[in-house]
Amino acid sequence: MTGRAETRTPEPPDRDEHENSPPRLLRPRRSTRPPNNYAQEQELDIEQSNARSQRKKTQGKPVAQREAVASESSTESEDPNASELLKELVKLRKEIRQRDELHKEELQKVKEEFTALKEEFSAALAEVRHELQTLADRPATPQPHPESCSPNNHDAILREIQSLREEISAPAPTNSPSYADVARTPPTSYPSNIRTLSTLNTTPTTFTETLYCTIDTSKMTESENERKSAGSIRATIEKEVRTMDDHTHWRCRAVTVSPRDPNRIRIACRDEAEHQLVKKVAEEKIGTGARVLRDELYPLKVDSVKKSAVLDENHDILAGAAAALGEENETTVARITWLSSKEAAKPYGSMVVYLTKGSDARRLLADGYFHVGGESGTTSVFEYRPRPMQCYNCQEIGHKAFQCKKTQKCAKCATEGHHHSRCDQEVPNSTHHAMNKKLGMIQLNVRKQGAVHESLMNDEQTKDAVVLAIQEPQARRIQGRLLTTPMGHHKWTKMVPSTWREGRWAIRSMLWINKDVEAEQVRIESPDLTAAVIRLPERLIFIASVYVEGGEVSALIDACDHLRKAIIKVRRDTGAVVDIIIMGDFNRHDQLWGGDEVSFGRQGEADPIIDLMNEFALSSLLKRGTKTWHGEG
Repeated sequence: MTGRAETRTPEPPDRDEHENSPPRLLRPRRSTRPPNNYAQEQELDIEQSNARSQRKKTQGKPVAQREAVASESSTESEDPNASELLKELVKLRKEIRQRDELHKEELQKVKEEFTALKEEFSAALAEVRHELQTLADRPATPQPHPESCSPNNHDAILREIQSLREEISAPAPTNSPSYADVARTPPTSYPSNIRTLSTLNTTPTTFTETLYCTIDTSKMTESENERKSAGSIRATIEKEVRTMDDHTHWRCRAVTVSPRDPNRIRIACRDEAEHQLVKKVAEEKIGTGARVLRDELYPLKVDSVKKSAVLDENHDILAGAAAALGEENETTVARITWLSSKEAAKPYGSMVVYLTKGSDARRLLADGYFHVGGESGTTSVFEYRPRPMQCYNCQEIGHKAFQCKKTQKCAKCATEGHHHSRCDQEVPNSTHHAMNKKLGMIQLNVRKQGAVHESLMNDEQTKDAVVLAIQEPQARRIQGRLLTTPMGHHKWTKMVPSTWREGRWAIRSMLWINKDVEAEQVRIESPDLTAAVIRLPERLIFIASVYVEGGEVSALIDACDHLRKAIIKVRRDTGAVVDIIIMGDFNRHDQLWGGDEVSFGRQGEADPIIDLMNEFALSSLLKRGTKTWHGEG
């Protein structure tokens, strides 16, 4: 056998085997020392085992026995904290048991009350059923008039019952509709003595029929102003009125101070007679400097009014016209304002009447008519349109001259550097007898430059023109109103598109018609198209000012469709031959008017224009090759 030999340690021989060997030494046994708190831990283990055995014995016993055992164990326990906790638990259990008993008693009382109410309701329901059965079993009484039972009479009774039901079901109005409810559209501003909305974007207030006597104390001296407060003015007026007959115990209905102006004191009056009495006393007895303001007025617009019934030969309001119209319409007219042009030859026009009572204004608005000289005009809500804020230094809109930092511009010739009072340019004459012989028209894209626009209108070379077709004017939409630069002109009649867009530039075309020419605007639903029909002695001409945005194919198609519909409608309505003239900035090029310089890449972009020209046999007024746009270089 190769490899390493297995070695084995021989065991020591026993003593019996080798008696001569010395005795074997015994190993000492290990001994562990108990910890210091060993006795206490043993006692705690014994107590815990006893407690567990006690709980097992009391689990199957009743609650009373458990409590007794618990109390006995708690008394036997040497730990005072455990005994106190057990006592608290016993106390809480007793309280919970008492509350459960109280809740059971309350629930029993509620059940008894509900049962009693149910019995009462059943008894009442039984009585009602009995009465209904008695009425149903009662024989019908004979009618003295058998004809009253006819079907027609039954239908009439049913209609009357239905009307009564509607009256009952309809809610009763709290008050009558006010003048402000009728005039829903609030204007930007009104004269101070007109009762209307004071600001925009607010809910219309409900005006009452209360008459007020307003006293302004702003012009009084400081000493008098301190003395003439609302209370002192009330005392002065009451003292003076009580000295009159039948007013011994008279008192002011109310005295208020205006929240916007503390110097204005308002005295509420019960009726018109009291209102006049308070005004008279206030004018006589209030101190120096106090002013009794005019009564609040209610404007009413009246259209289709015969001019000769309101104006005299000098175009002034007839003397006594206000009193006559008030008597004819059973109201009080404070003043009259003629709205239409006084110099025009038209026999009818529009005016505004200012009434002293809101109830009369509502009545006339509801009726829809206002009687003038035996004829009747139509009534509508008057919207006061103040002049826009214009700077007379640079002639622009939106600020005043004292705020302007721009260069001075003449309002007459639109040239910078001098005032219009020192301008030596001739004013264009507005009367041209040769206008019917020659029809002059000018078209220009002013690129939103108000100075260019005004210069064109005041230029000497444009005085013989009939129409100015403008594209991209300077126009803004502010608080629902369209403001253009310029807003108006003594020589031209302004026409803007029928619809405005929301955004920065509300319109992009407009027309100026010479005032010596009769023209009527044609409505087109586009903010980029403005059209009108000019009536000359021998012909009718349809003129349109057009702007089409570049690069938008759909914009050109829509513009051509609008023009096509407008031309067809005008020709159908007039029933006569109407010439067509279309001027504008189409932002399209074609060799038909641009010549050979137009690149082949742009050929075809103006096809909708050419199709429109072919449809109505139109031709280009520009010579072939005319440049319609020049760059700044």
